[in-house]
Amino acid sequence: MDIDWVLAVTVFLFFVIWSFAFYISIFQFDQDYLEIAGDITRNVVMGSLSIDSFSVPVIYDSGGDTNNSVLHSGFIWYEGNQTSTKAWKGNQSLQCRIIGNNTYWLTNLTAGENYFRIEFAESDSIGCNDVFSVAGSVQTTPGAMERNAMLSQSKIDSMNSTTYSVYKQSLGLEGDFGVEIDGTSPIVYGKTPPMVADVFAQTFQRVIFETGEEVNVTFIVW
Repeated sequence: MDIDWVLAVTVFLFFVIWSFAFYISIFQFDQDYLEIAGDITRNVVMGSLSIDSFSVPVIYDSGGDTNNSVLHSGFIWYEGNQTSTKAWKGNQSLQCRIIGNNTYWLTNLTAGENYFRIEFAESDSIGCNDVFSVAGSVQTTPGAMERNAMLSQSKIDSMNSTTYSVYKQSLGLEGDFGVEIDGTSPIVYGKTPPMVADVFAQTFQRVIFETGEEVNVTFIVW
């Protein structure tokens, strides 16, 4: 009798432990599946909002402090659109213009090395179209071109003006998603997850090509 009782308890505990392990494995599988689905959906949506951009660093060693100096750098646009070209000093956008294969920009210089970058992209946006005299401009030497993925304001605006169901269908997506872009002009697009749902959420930083603004992007899938 005692042996039967011990055997029954042992069998019961075995099934309890097995059921618990099975439940945990199913839950873990669902979480992994949600994360994979979230990564795929995020990549598709972010790909539709991004463009290839190209950045060329430029260094100029100045002998002293000067204001409204005109510098220029010559290179050929093998990729990207010439019209989208912009000149930057840190986060400051500079007045610039293009003549032939030369980009000219106006800047204040300090004694020693001054760092700039020329950016352009696969974009129809208009960049260096300022008008100023380039007489007496100083030539600089560009560095190696780098390729980056940046957000496109025009593509963000296009998404925001498109009905959610139409936009989702155009991307070939079945699951629902939501995306928030926290910048000077915040964007909240897509659907809000239901009260009871497993949610995949991720926040990351991106830069908008047209404005140079760094924004936080929050992406949600459920």
